Amino acid sequence: MWEWVEDCWNGNYSNAPTDGSENTIGDCSIRVNRGGSWGNDPRSLPSADRFWFFTDDRGVDLGFRVARDIDFDRREVDRSSPEAVLREFLTLIDKGKINEALEYVNPGDRKGFSEEIQRVSIELPKEIRLKEIKKNKNHAEYYVIGTKYRLDMLLIDGKWYVRK
Repeated sequence: MWEWVEDCWNGNYSNAPTDGSENTIGDCSIRVNRGGSWGNDPRSLPSADRFWFFTDDRGVDLGFRVARDIDFDRREVDRSSPEAVLREFLTLIDKGKINEALEYVNPGDRKGFSEEIQRVSIELPKEIRLKEIKKNKNHAEYYVIGTKYRLDMLLIDGKWYVRK
């Protein structure tokens, strides 16, 4: 299927952006299509192959690709382990990903928590090491070795959360 792209048609790349953004210079009543379709000769199938269609053209061989960015830093966290949840929470804060870190905060404590995290300068050692202070069925408390931080954990519906 020919892939519609956002670029306006130009006969060459002389004014094309070099950062991968769309080319809005040129004849924008004509848009670039890439890659050929099932009805084309195999030589016109590479994504580098360009053609044009008017913006109101329709056909069974015209379409678009749906894509999204993936955060490759995110990993699956064992929510049944308070240590794993706490490590991920601290790692996300250290990377400045406050909203993502809030996923690991007790829902009842989230209000105002992000402002508090941003207000306090959290300095973490390169390697996050935890010392368990106490732990029972639904509650755990940890000390982050090399810092002044003590953090409470709460078990809710089989998942551990950081408490404020």
